[in-house]
Amino acid sequence: MDRQPQARRGMMIFVATIFILACLIAVYFTFEFHPGEPAPPTTGGASSQVQ
Repeated sequence: MDRQPQARRGMMIFVATIFILACLIAVYFTFEFHPGEPAPPTTGGASSQVQ
């Protein structure tokens, strides 16, 4: 029974590491991929119509 506090501390470090990794992945996907963001309008010489 001497190892119970050490095992509990190791499990807490493991769980905290998994939680922090999950938060980092969530932040990455939140700010990197914007499915609802409209595409910027194209202006300038890229137009195929000549005026």
